[in-house]
Amino acid sequence: MLNSRFLNILKSLTVLSLVAASLATFQATQAAASVTISINSGSLSGSCPTLITVLYSGSFNATTNDGDGDDWLGVVGMDGNGNVSDNDWSHAPVGTIAAGFADGLTGSFSPTARPFRVRVYDINTSAAGIPEDSAAGWALALSGNLIAEATIDFGSLPGCADLPIVGGDAEGQFSGPPLPGPDARNLVLINKTVGVLSSPGGAQTGEVLKVCQTAFILETSPDGQYGRIYVMGGWIPLSATVDVAEDYGQPGGQPIRDDCKGH
Repeated sequence: MLNSRFLNILKSLTVLSLVAASLATFQATQAAASVTISINSGSLSGSCPTLITVLYSGSFNATTNDGDGDDWLGVVGMDGNGNVSDNDWSHAPVGTIAAGFADGLTGSFSPTARPFRVRVYDINTSAAGIPEDSAAGWALALSGNLIAEATIDFGSLPGCADLPIVGGDAEGQFSGPPLPGPDARNLVLINKTVGVLSSPGGAQTGEVLKVCQTAFILETSPDGQYGRIYVMGGWIPLSATVDVAEDYGQPGGQPIRDDCKGH
């Protein structure tokens, strides 16, 4: 069953679709799902360099059991150079047609090029328990097969007109360093909401990790009290984390903690 968040936003998108034509629709067929994805022109908002938001809608046939009875997709927002801003999960029970999955992608980052891309990836595994906007979530989404894409030029938004326009061959990528191999990273679960710091014990960056999100620790401070996290590039107190297995939340892996189910 599609989660209530998708269904609620779909209702608002239905109104938008009546007054704004889709700017771009890409259609593809895979063994996992037959997908359509579109962006409504009336859904574009924000300004450069810090915030862009689009709403999207689409449909797919849930044909492949990704481990929990559902067919799972990752929906990723990125700028023209492939710098990722946001990720959503969409899933439905096998044998059903998800007539409308919908949500919003917020690019709270500094885009380097136009257009804004919404890409759909067939991830071929359940993402249950993996927060959408976490190091593990972004890595899982981009590891899937690209099966659909829609784009929208945000040059009309304040401050965005001077950004270059890049063709459609940019692959999704993180703005930070590549994710190191398993021997150089450690997955942790956040057990209390914590702000990301610029350095061990340093100033707040404005980024926040919430309870039940996961993060990869790449480095520990000399005193052992702080860990440098992947993607956000800052540090968090390790007292706010619990060590979990790298397969945490995956089918056959470490089960999701009871207090984190549904997050």
